[in-house]
Amino acid sequence: MWNGPSGVPDLTFGRGVLTLWYDAFVHADDIRAALGRTHVSGPGLAASVEYLAGELTNRGWGPATLALDGLAHYDVKGGGPEIGGDPMQFVLVATGRAEPATMGLEPGVSIY
Repeated sequence: MWNGPSGVPDLTFGRGVLTLWYDAFVHADDIRAALGRTHVSGPGLAASVEYLAGELTNRGWGPATLALDGLAHYDVKGGGPEIGGDPMQFVLVATGRAEPATMGLEPGVSIY
């Protein structure tokens, strides 16, 4: 069922759930940032990194392997040089909320 179709064309059920989880996590972080609160980690952060790995692959960025602190490794476009560091900072970079240079990356890593 997880790999089966969803109500959205070209998305599996699992990918649809992951998309919703990512979206809720990132926008909740936007609200925390606006209120001056700190970032949170946990399952939403891990789901966001997994989602972003898939989206970066779909957009032709990479190849790279996301080897971010405390999380499973995710290959982007088949895997390549490892990108390490803070997973929340990577989420901020990959969503255009922070500059790629903050992680030693070149411009173009954002999914937007």
